[in-house]
Amino acid sequence: MVSPSLSWVNATGGSTSPIAYPGGNLSTDTGPVQGITASPRVGSGINYQYPLNFREFWRVGLVALQAYANSAYGGNFETLSSANQLLLLQDLWANKPTSFSNILPSDFAYELTFMTWAGFLMDPIYGGNQNMVGWTFTGFNGVNFGNFYGEGKDQKALMVATTPTRLKPASLAQYQQQVSGGA
Repeated sequence: MVSPSLSWVNATGGSTSPIAYPGGNLSTDTGPVQGITASPRVGSGINYQYPLNFREFWRVGLVALQAYANSAYGGNFETLSSANQLLLLQDLWANKPTSFSNILPSDFAYELTFMTWAGFLMDPIYGGNQNMVGWTFTGFNGVNFGNFYGEGKDQKALMVATTPTRLKPASLAQYQQQVSGGA
């Protein structure tokens, strides 16, 4: 079992303000952590991290996003017009929100963008990419290797073909259904 270290609490160059988020204080196996003085970003470049797990990062970020949407644009993000939603996202990328629960708004915007694309391109069996529109958009064929729908294409011939062949995508769920005999 891994015991998480709290060495980041006394990190050099840390912020003097505690990392606050709605719902209480950070907790560990040894009890709640009060008065955290760590810099919200520990490390540099691609090696930085926040002293929050991914779930807390999203929870804090979504609450801060809604608070900013209400204060700057007068409503929750999902109720804003598409023009105001775009402006709000541009504000995030430009780090305009000054109170974003000690998360850089651009970091949250990056995660939001990355996870949206991940959902758009994942196999539909995991809940995103409904009707395989992401795969159709990008030309990815999923588990269709040339004959899933009876196209009659040979996988080896497709690999050495000099011209691209667009195949209709097939998902893992379709493959599982085909393999199990449609049960």
